[in-house]
Amino acid sequence: MANWLVNLNWDFNIEIWLNCRKNGRAALGWRQWSESEIENLSSYQKATGYFKAMRAGDKIISFLKDRRLGGWGTITKPYNDMIFDPQLKSGTEDADFGRVVQVRWEEKNVPSAEQASRLRPDELHGFAWVAAVNPLKDDAFEKLKHVVEDRSRWEPIAELAEERDADDQVSEEPIQEEWLAPLRESALRKILARDLAALEEGLKPYDPKAGPEEISVGAAGRIDLLCRDKAGNLVVVELKRDTSSDRAIGQLARYMGYVKEQYLEKGKIVRGMIVAHEADEHLRLALQAMPNVELKLYDVTVKVRSPEQRRAR
Repeated sequence: MANWLVNLNWDFNIEIWLNCRKNGRAALGWRQWSESEIENLSSYQKATGYFKAMRAGDKIISFLKDRRLGGWGTITKPYNDMIFDPQLKSGTEDADFGRVVQVRWEEKNVPSAEQASRLRPDELHGFAWVAAVNPLKDDAFEKLKHVVEDRSRWEPIAELAEERDADDQVSEEPIQEEWLAPLRESALRKILARDLAALEEGLKPYDPKAGPEEISVGAAGRIDLLCRDKAGNLVVVELKRDTSSDRAIGQLARYMGYVKEQYLEKGKIVRGMIVAHEADEHLRLALQAMPNVELKLYDVTVKVRSPEQRRAR
């Protein structure tokens, strides 16, 4: 029997994994194109070749973006090229993922459908670029299975939390002309992680090797960005893609309390920072009682250039 690692969150759409787990399958992207239509033919041929090589009884692990593992299971029916069953709704961009193998996903001692287990950066050796399908040796499969089953690594799937946050903010008030959510929270986080100086001059990742993004703090949750300022103090950054209210204060305070208890060095302090597109009056008032927390508001600028100008840069 063989083992496989399959990317089930391709193009950052978590719905692929949710549907695969719910319906007992693993799905591969690409429509039923002719090979002349495919831009990266070698990658296509390699991935579909692996998919066709899968057999009943093989073990499979789902890989999601941001070093996450959704679960593991056993293949029950191999790929049938006569079946094309898209996992995403018609009309969705790249709404395919219709090449499927049937899988009995393990339900015991694995994260729930709304959770995933995260690999540490140093555990990505051999998986620095996770393609659509990857064969796994037995020891590699066992290592990843252990990560899946490690409850200390289980965490909510961020994209689902973002969707719920957006739903919570639905108002009966008419929509204003200004678009209040120009970026997804995950996109905002990646932009700021690459340019921490945009938040504050001298800001650096708390852990230079791991980077500042999505730092697990056990039962407290996951910090968007954990940094160190030029004075050596720790800075906890909480991102809100839209309008932030005073609810963000409690979440940030929980993270800051964990950091103070677990990471803080003698003589240093923990600072907090909330980054949002807009902030309401409740948040402004709550911040008056939080001297170590500040508010930052972000804007988005779009630059358009010709292809020739981009090449000349």
